[in-house]
Amino acid sequence: SNHDKDLHTYESYMATRPKSWENNAIKLLIKLCKEYQTPIHIVHLSSSEALDDIARARKEGLPISAETCPHYLHFTSEKITDGDTRFKCAPPIRDEENKKQLWEGLISGTIDFITSDHSPCLSELKKLSEGKFDLAWGGISSLQFSLSVIWTECIDQGLSFSHLTNWMSSNPAKFVGIDHCKGQISSGYDADLVCWNPDESFVVEPNIINFKNKITPYEGEKLFGIVKRTYLRGNTIFDKGQFVNGPLGKSILNSDAEKN
Repeated sequence: SNHDKDLHTYESYMATRPKSWENNAIKLLIKLCKEYQTPIHIVHLSSSEALDDIARARKEGLPISAETCPHYLHFTSEKITDGDTRFKCAPPIRDEENKKQLWEGLISGTIDFITSDHSPCLSELKKLSEGKFDLAWGGISSLQFSLSVIWTECIDQGLSFSHLTNWMSSNPAKFVGIDHCKGQISSGYDADLVCWNPDESFVVEPNIINFKNKITPYEGEKLFGIVKRTYLRGNTIFDKGQFVNGPLGKSILNSDAEKN
């Protein structure tokens, strides 16, 4: 039926989550922020139409912050093939012009930082064989590729490495109140480091994916920046494509941040 055919189109999915819904939700948050003077953080911003409202609220001194994600900064709706449910996430990936404006929002500082919004699922939950967006799991696994995706976009736009470190290291550390020990390479700070080659490129293929579920819209994308080694608090945890030394992560609790 036509109805079924429609549910295969990416447009049909975008229509279920229009920009206006996102814009109105953000307007409401700004109103509440003004009323109660309480900090508001906007997660995975995808509608660039909300940027003016956010910028205006910040100019008024309201405690508002915002983040966006790699998929909104890399993919565009025009290039998503009907039935390719790997691209389904909420809010949706929007149009080319929208992507351009999100980048402008980052550069101007209206958007504070970039988060992965890592949302894995079993491959079958994406319902790729049926290709119907209404049935598919909404979410993209971005953790492994965030650095390379954002760096690739930075190269395309002639943006410097310092932009990337602000958006992915120092600003997030500041936001969660741990910028006394994380977010920069400095004496006395945790040695959370990535050794990488920013000039080397790779193509995303299932055999290099470290998540359990290999289904990804990044498959086939050529990205710059190959991670060679990762350190957590000075300990090597990833080296030459392999995880080493087991999990060494420590919970960072609010009380710890407040003590320092």
